[in-house]
Parts: sequence; C-alpha cells; structure tokens
Amino acid sequence: MPYKYDLDAKDYRIIDALQENCWSSSKEIAAAVGLSISATAQRIRALRETENLLSAHAVVDPASMGVQLEALFLIQLDKHDQSTVEEFMNEVLNLPEVVSIFLVTGRYDIVANVVGTSMDHLKALAFEQFTSRPFITRIETSIVYNSLHARVLKPLEKVG
Repeated sequence: MPYKYDLDAKDYRIIDALQENCWSSSKEIAAAVGLSISATAQRIRALRETENLLSAHAVVDPASMGVQLEALFLIQLDKHDQSTVEEFMNEVLNLPEVVSIFLVTGRYDIVANVVGTSMDHLKALAFEQFTSRPFITRIETSIVYNSLHARVLKPLEKVG
C-alpha cells in the first residue's frame, strides 16, 4: 500500500471540491483553493497515488435503476469464525441488490442494506441468498421509508 502523507488545508479543500463534484476540472479546483492549475493537478495525482483518494462515483436516482424498495436485513449468525464471516460478506456484496454490508456489534451480527423492485423481490432475496445459508440463524427485515446520506466525508480532529 502506498504511503499516505499528512494532508494539509489545501489538500482538504481539494478533496472537498472533488467530493462535491468529481467532474470539476483542475482549473476550477485551482481557482477554488487558491493554487495554480499545475500545483492542483499535482496534488490530485498525489492524493490518488497515495490512495488518500480511492475512487469517484456517480450518484444515480435509484428509481432509474429499477429500485422501488430499500430495506435493512438484520442478520444473526451461529458461526462467528472470521473466514466464514468475511466470505459471506464478500459474496453478498457482489449481489446487485446489496448496497452495503456491515459487521456490527449488538443483537445482530451483520446488517445488509438492500434494494429491490418489489416485496416479492426482497422476499426471494432473503430466502435464496441469505437464509438458505446454514450458519444464518435469524434474519429480520426493516423497510426503509426514507434515507439521507452524508456523501461528503469531512476530516475529523486527531485524538490524543
């Protein structure tokens, strides 16, 4: 993994600009952060090469992709060995209906954020891809009525 260097205020402003609109040109970002175009382009390249910037994504209207419902699958496991959990999480993350998956503490072990075209679609997904696995002992589904997303990650103050 490449070395991640300490970011300064200009780097954070560049990252903010890219998170707001990853299609912004180096010229537009340079004007916003008060650097030359070449210095800005060089910093963006360095942020990518050091993996401080991991990727860029388009935010798409879910309905245009056929999504009619969003839900959370709250999953309990009977086995907690690391390889089983990691393999399961990686497998289901590759399903087109799975938006994200979390290993969590508390009553449930895994929370999967899923989408579907109908209640029947979500039911089939739960039975065919989740509860059919022998190590899953319980799955509870919560339908998402509405969600808000903080798509921009802000720097946190260093602790300690």
